[in-house]
Amino acid sequence: MVIHNAKRSLCKSVKKSLWLKPVVLQSKCVACGACIEVCPAGVLEFDETMGEHVKPTLIDEKNCIGC
Repeated sequence: MVIHNAKRSLCKSVKKSLWLKPVVLQSKCVACGACIEVCPAGVLEFDETMGEHVKPTLIDEKNCIGC
């Protein structure tokens, strides 16, 4: 049982170090909102502070599942 718990801790540690963060390629983004609609964790939304060049941005890094 101790080995099992150690494995689980190691897996969690490795997962955090390999965590992927979504990046919006501004030059390719057409601001259609498709990424926001399909995000299973609901952590993306439009960044309204960008004026007329509104693009999606990560709003909740803690809850992002890195898919």
